[in-house]
Amino acid sequence: MTSGSEFLLDAPADLQDYFREIAARMVLTFDIQRAEAVARINRHWRGQTFDERKDPPANNLVVPAPTHRGRRHSTRPDYSAAGPNDLVLHASPDYWASVIYFEEVFEDGQLRRVARPAPPPDSECWTLS
Repeated sequence: MTSGSEFLLDAPADLQDYFREIAARMVLTFDIQRAEAVARINRHWRGQTFDERKDPPANNLVVPAPTHRGRRHSTRPDYSAAGPNDLVLHASPDYWASVIYFEEVFEDGQLRRVARPAPPPDSECWTLS
């Protein structure tokens, strides 16, 4: 956790501001309190390091790329040289707000997006009241 921050992850100041923007989008879009938005972000990226000098990128930071069936060569972007900050910033705050807030479930033969439950009230993810 960066000292003095509401987020439970190690990230430089510019990325902390980006996480605050994601939280703001969640508040406006999904009509939730800021404390819940921060808790959801903390749960999503808990334990991640966003400082390239400390750790290599983690797998769940990569923005999903579409799969193209029937082609011989991969069309997926090569993220091997990118740091975690580059991967997170590659997508908009609206994208991350949606990814963090929703999950896809397959029910009754259909794929639907439903809101993930908020972290439990006693979770360490809640850093604001």
